[in-house]
Amino acid sequence: AGGVPTRAEAALAWSVVENALERDERDPAAIADALVRLETIRAYAPELSDRIALFGAQLEHALGPTRATCARYAEAIESPHTSVAAQARVGRVRCLLDTGHRDGEDALAALERRYPDLPMRTSLHLALAEALEGWSRTRDAIDEYRTIDFEQPGSAEATVARGRLLAIGGRGVRVRALSAAQEVERAERLVRSGPPDLASDEIARLRSATLARPLAAEVALLASRLARVEGRFDDAHALMREARGLEPAVGEDPEAVDGIAE
Repeated sequence: AGGVPTRAEAALAWSVVENALERDERDPAAIADALVRLETIRAYAPELSDRIALFGAQLEHALGPTRATCARYAEAIESPHTSVAAQARVGRVRCLLDTGHRDGEDALAALERRYPDLPMRTSLHLALAEALEGWSRTRDAIDEYRTIDFEQPGSAEATVARGRLLAIGGRGVRVRALSAAQEVERAERLVRSGPPDLASDEIARLRSATLARPLAAEVALLASRLARVEGRFDDAHALMREARGLEPAVGEDPEAVDGIAE
């Protein structure tokens, strides 16, 4: 007892930690066990302190982040390994936002400057929007939610954002709707990226709305693309003719005509 763990004990501890981090559904008991196992890894390989700090922060975050969790991430940021430091920077920003720390907003802006192509940008902005609500900055939260739904309408984050907008509106706060042009642009993103059911519903809604002819033509064109993807080639042809009748210029769109069965 109290000695240096064996290689086998350290390997087992590492496996337990990895399994706890990879689970889709967080198991508090498994996470608590993994946190204890981290100390076994620390005793065996103290040179891995940066990874231990990162894993510890991630495990604590899954249970419910605290200011101490954010400090663990800050420790891991000092890692000489770029991947560890990058994960720690992202984790710290999310931690600050999830704990309602007002430095989180500036930290997110700094993170985006460092990593312009940040892959988890949408989820971080959802965390920012939720933090803004907690800070009683409702108008700013609405803007964030609207941007998420407009830019990534098919994402899981957008589903949450739409729910929050409905809840805020239900409290009597005015939530400005997208313009007709923005709604058509949002529908185009859905047609391109899915999910198909949501794209189909949005196209159907827009086709029943009163739109200016150029916008109505764009919607008919989107409906044609959707019909083509679904294998409804007769409908795709008819919708293309409708789009051209409303706005002849849309007939020049190669994506719309390419691949439609003759």
